[in-house]
Amino acid sequence: MYHPLFKKPSERAYRPPALLLAGLCVALLTGCATRIEVVRELPPPELLRECPAPAVDLTTNGGLALGLISYHDALARCNIDKKALRGWAEE
Repeated sequence: MYHPLFKKPSERAYRPPALLLAGLCVALLTGCATRIEVVRELPPPELLRECPAPAVDLTTNGGLALGLISYHDALARCNIDKKALRGWAEE
């Protein structure tokens, strides 16, 4: 005969096996073990250099014309570097 404080085996609530519960806890805790590491990449240093300004002789009209051509050439070379930097960023 059963004591009134204890339920009969047929009246007990269903309890999943302890091993299943332990496995579930371990599976949930493995998500806490992963570590996210942020890596900050920088562009190559040669693409971050300042563009050099050409020396210009402003005393003559010819020097002014050559200076304009030199600045146009320097701007074109500088834009090539920036285009390479944009290509690197898209990779």
